[in-house]
Amino acid sequence: MKTIRLTLSAVLFAISTVTFTACESDPCDEISCNNNGTCIDGDCLCDDWYEGSNCNTEARTKFYGNFVGTLSGPGGTQTGGLNLLKYSGDIQRISMDDELYFELKSSTSFDVPNQPWTLDGEVYQAQGQGSISGDQLQFSLSLNDGVNVSLLSFSGTR
Repeated sequence: MKTIRLTLSAVLFAISTVTFTACESDPCDEISCNNNGTCIDGDCLCDDWYEGSNCNTEARTKFYGNFVGTLSGPGGTQTGGLNLLKYSGDIQRISMDDELYFELKSSTSFDVPNQPWTLDGEVYQAQGQGSISGDQLQFSLSLNDGVNVSLLSFSGTR
């Protein structure tokens, strides 16, 4: 009789353990991570250049907008504006007035890879780097016309 009670107790314990274990829910069951994001313990781990609770936001969108500020270069200093917008085809890039592209390095910094740029009728090879903090944008470019190298900088707010 003692053996039957012990066996019955062991079976009941095994069934209750399976029942309680099977009732635990997966914290990722209700979570949908977009743009190749992965759910880990109920939170989305986003792929590069995406952010937000469900990886729905392109990290580059914080750079978009019209910035007004000071442009300093070989021709002097002037006040002006520029527009940063979406660059088609590459999630890591943004466009400046559809003339130059910037390549994001982090959520606050970018490089300007070496590329041709026409400014005031002159063609230059432009390259540089910059950053954004809140609504403040700044960058510096090296402009090479094949003979001379000039520096151009911009600092402005959205």
